[in-house]
Amino acid sequence: MIKKTFLITLFLLSVTAFSQNITDGYLKYSLTLKTDNSAITQLYAQNKTKEDSLITKALLQASKSFKNLSFNVELNIYPDTVLTKTVDTKILFIPEKQKKHTLFYKNNKEYKRFFEVTEDLKKKWNIKHKIEVDRNDKKTINGIEAYKIVITEIRQSSLGELIDVNEVYVNDKIKIPFNNYEILDLKKNINLNGLILEIKSYDKDSPSLYNFYELKEYNLKKQDKKLLESIKKRITSTN
Repeated sequence: MIKKTFLITLFLLSVTAFSQNITDGYLKYSLTLKTDNSAITQLYAQNKTKEDSLITKALLQASKSFKNLSFNVELNIYPDTVLTKTVDTKILFIPEKQKKHTLFYKNNKEYKRFFEVTEDLKKKWNIKHKIEVDRNDKKTINGIEAYKIVITEIRQSSLGELIDVNEVYVNDKIKIPFNNYEILDLKKNINLNGLILEIKSYDKDSPSLYNFYELKEYNLKKQDKKLLESIKKRITSTN
């Protein structure tokens, strides 16, 4: 019954939202972190710096504790802000400026973190996107037909090259700007729209280590505005 209601709601929304850019809405995804000990071990062996070695060593130790870790991720989308919420983190994201204010919790304490992709940083990184659209690669997810888009973000700097890949299945009848999807973690805005039903995100050098998102709920009217105001106050308050 729940699945049937979900499908009816999506159908009605797809009709009313056709060719309309959506700037308000609520999305809930299940996120599964996929790990592969052999891939991490290989990455560890290839590291060139002490810092990289420490990072992958920590990943290897963490991956021994679990094979796959799953939890929910909620996106509250507003006209100029996106609030992303997980079990222990809240991110206030401003898509236009690629700015993130993060509140995270550790040992029952709240910590703040801030990040913004400035124009200066964009120039230093030399960010480029390669976008591949394959409308023949289709998948039905929760009863909704979607086609595949692969977004490859290449960041080049004096320190080397980083290549992030997002394999996305999308239904483009509902026009949510891709820039509003904080979970894509793009460092430069792109001109794509649609309801994303599935995401597989990974570093090009280690494709067997990835985040897998699947849409579980979509609603144009459900938003936690009280939570948004609360997070804004806590972010702007002094420590």
